[in-house]
Amino acid sequence: TVEVVQAVASGIGGTNPAALALALGVVGTMHAAPKIHPKIPSALVAVGGATAASQLLGLSATPIGALPSGLSAFTLCMPALPAAEALPSLCGTILLIYAMTSAETLLSCTALDRLRPTSYKHNPDQE
Repeated sequence: TVEVVQAVASGIGGTNPAALALALGVVGTMHAAPKIHPKIPSALVAVGGATAASQLLGLSATPIGALPSGLSAFTLCMPALPAAEALPSLCGTILLIYAMTSAETLLSCTALDRLRPTSYKHNPDQE
């Protein structure tokens, strides 16, 4: 942990002030928004606000990673059935996804029953 503190301390001099201001604004918004109203989606408001501030104020903060410029590979078309040779492997995949989602649903219902006891209990035979 000492090495981490030293690494952070050595990088403070090269900090971009605009990026630091945006980061502090995001942290402040995410901390304050739930206190204003608990149903405010604080992460969405914080990131949206930082993005808007960066664009509107022309801040020199660079985003992490490349931003996509559009959906050039996306095309609208009618879905088609796969080739007959692919059906056996697709059936296995479909059954695996079905089994995993069924187990996840049952485990979630059981966890919710334990977390918040109410008069209603889910019936696992209905899943």
